[in-house]
Amino acid sequence: SNWPKVRTDFSSFDYSPRDLDRMLRHSDMQEVLLRLQLLKELSSIDSAQKSSAFLRHPSLEVRREAASALSTLSNPSLYLFAKSILTLLQEETDSELRIHCLRALGKFSDASTVEKILLKTVHFRPVERRLTEKIIAEMGPKNVPTLLGVLKDVRIPDRPRILASKNLMRLSPIHLQAHLEEILHVEKERAYFYFYYGNTAEKAYPDIPLKDLTQTLLTSFQSVIDFMIHLLGAVGQVEDPELLVISLHSSNAKVHSSAVEALEMSCDAHVFSWILPLIEEVPWEEKHAAYKKYATKDIDLELPDILHKLEQSPSAFDRIVAA
Repeated sequence: SNWPKVRTDFSSFDYSPRDLDRMLRHSDMQEVLLRLQLLKELSSIDSAQKSSAFLRHPSLEVRREAASALSTLSNPSLYLFAKSILTLLQEETDSELRIHCLRALGKFSDASTVEKILLKTVHFRPVERRLTEKIIAEMGPKNVPTLLGVLKDVRIPDRPRILASKNLMRLSPIHLQAHLEEILHVEKERAYFYFYYGNTAEKAYPDIPLKDLTQTLLTSFQSVIDFMIHLLGAVGQVEDPELLVISLHSSNAKVHSSAVEALEMSCDAHVFSWILPLIEEVPWEEKHAAYKKYATKDIDLELPDILHKLEQSPSAFDRIVAA
């Protein structure tokens, strides 16, 4: 064979660039994998380029090894590889490969990638979300404006926004606290809109089939409540927000009541005062009175106005239903 002998001590491997190119084109997958491992020891732009070429290889094992090599080689000077890694992060479902991609992106420390990374967390597994939070925190306070923008943007799904809030609390709790009331106010208006019309639309228009609209409104309402609980958890007003959200969804009256009580004990009194009517099992008259008290816009809308508001909603889900 014309191939150099494979060694396990890659740092002392004697090779030429031509040899390495031939190795990487080899049809034997194990040979390719070994040479990708070799690239990790070379710490050069050329090595990173050669590794990145295998991110599209049909073999998952080869793609993993290529991503691992890039993760090892990455540093801020190689940020131009971020675009291809972000694309891979979006397309791949393999957790090990995603983790290599996230570690590489963290080493680039490129602030322009933070929002893109967060947007891709919608379908991440818990271990991947935890790593995302860690690498963004390690990038430092330069990302605070981006994180704040993501948190305040209601067009973005809840999961990236929640992750942004956690990172803000780690990097700049002062910024998060300064904007908390404003963010909660926006969410309050959304919650009351979804809740009120989700409970009244069918009754107001009994001759029109509005089951899908009602279901959408109530689902969106619950999502807003869940988001607020997680946001309050990020700022330390709620312990174990995930458990609290699950408990508030419970059909068991005792579990639900305990969750409401736990929220009252830990949450800011003003915030709790307008959340309570939305989550407490009380007569509709009390909930309606709370809507009149706390909702400051979109009061007593007609059906065309409700649909128009949904059409203008930043949520794609809302717009589809309103169409």
